[in-house]
Amino acid sequence: MTYEELVELVQKNARLGGNPGSSGHVAIQVNVEGEAEGAFYVEFSNGKINIMPYEYYDRDLVIFCHYQEVVDMARGILDPIAAYESGQIWVEGNVGRLHVLSDFIKKGKVKYDKKMEKSKKGSKK
Repeated sequence: MTYEELVELVQKNARLGGNPGSSGHVAIQVNVEGEAEGAFYVEFSNGKINIMPYEYYDRDLVIFCHYQEVVDMARGILDPIAAYESGQIWVEGNVGRLHVLSDFIKKGKVKYDKKMEKSKKGSKK
């Protein structure tokens, strides 16, 4: 997987998650090491989410991880708080802001699972 493909996957899955519901501003930079190496940011601002393939200099925190952790978080398989506590990812900055990403992932996973369930029911005809 390339860096561009990884960012595209995160953007696509974030769209499935819908409105983040947060009224404040949180900027999280994700530094991917190894395969698909690069940096992108996830910005929650006034109820909207923005994901761009750039560094974010005025960020609240930075997540350091490998591409598989990013894929797992984007798909709702890996909770970033649990990943941080277990040492799967490293975080620098305001660790408390990690809950915003975690809440969005959990909310998106519920929507994603319901969408998949509906499509499975519809295909059994």
